[in-house]
Amino acid sequence: MKMRHAFTLLEMILAMALSSVIIVGLLQLQRSLTNNFSVAQNLMIIDRKVSLLFNQMEHDFTSAYIPLLEREKKNDKENAEAEKKANDQRKTFFVGAFKDSVGSVSKIDGKRVELLAYASFICTNPFQVVDERRQRLVRVIYELVVDKTKSTFDEP
Repeated sequence: MKMRHAFTLLEMILAMALSSVIIVGLLQLQRSLTNNFSVAQNLMIIDRKVSLLFNQMEHDFTSAYIPLLEREKKNDKENAEAEKKANDQRKTFFVGAFKDSVGSVSKIDGKRVELLAYASFICTNPFQVVDERRQRLVRVIYELVVDKTKSTFDEP
């Protein structure tokens, strides 16, 4: 009877153990890569939203203006009253307010910064109707609202 050359039981067990260690390592690597990919994708989505927000805010603030107030020629007393009324109207075109709560003041790069509660102003509407040449005016209001469930400001 001829002796056949084959693997022993010990060699087979070692080969299976080594291959199982390699497969488990590859699975953990794949899971880690999948998690990192999803985290990166979520960060890219958030970055895109923030980018769109700042782009819209830049457009709104650069197109903000105070419309000219027409005045009729009147005598001095009526003209003074009309000027006072016009000045009062100008104050309502661009309005902003800071938060008055204690936690609204913070430091950024060593400088004291107050959080803006809201800003309201008139600007041209970027959403024009097709083939319409007249300028559209819209009042824009930006308000800062802190979502306490997602805020990490108080965390060390």
